Amino acid sequence: GTADYYGLSQYTIFLASDAEGDSETGIWEDAGVHSTTDPSWPEESFDLYKVVPQGMRLNVKKICEEYGNPEIIVTENGYAEDGSHFTDDPLRINFLETYLGELRESIYTDGCNVRGHITYSFLDSFEWKGGYMDKFGLVSVDFNNPNRTRTMKNSAHWMRNYIEMHKIYYQ
Repeated sequence: GTADYYGLSQYTIFLASDAEGDSETGIWEDAGVHSTTDPSWPEESFDLYKVVPQGMRLNVKKICEEYGNPEIIVTENGYAEDGSHFTDDPLRINFLETYLGELRESIYTDGCNVRGHITYSFLDSFEWKGGYMDKFGLVSVDFNNPNRTRTMKNSAHWMRNYIEMHKIYYQ
């Protein structure tokens, strides 16, 4: 089989160990592994994920080595906040800066063929777990306003500057 590119959705990583002999069943248990996280890894406000930027580079490098360095597009990568700060989102900026830094290391140090990164999400939206409470967007949406007023967060301004400073041109 062939593929045009490898799409990677990257938020966090887990530590895996053998679950042989475990009688529990479920979506995670059926994989035959126990998954845990390191307690020293910081949490994001969306309590499902830990912030582990080096996981981005580890996964991209693994894809390069295992699949002959295909074109890679990070199809989804982002950070949720609880929305209490409206447009001031320094934790999201730190997340993006560190994850994108690891992605750049994948390109320039490891030689991986990364062709794109899509930040989740452009706008705050309805999330499967937290409804309107978890704010992934670079742009805030006021869901209480009938016009759904949109306001750029600090992370949107940061991202615009980052893209301008770190353009990568392909031939």
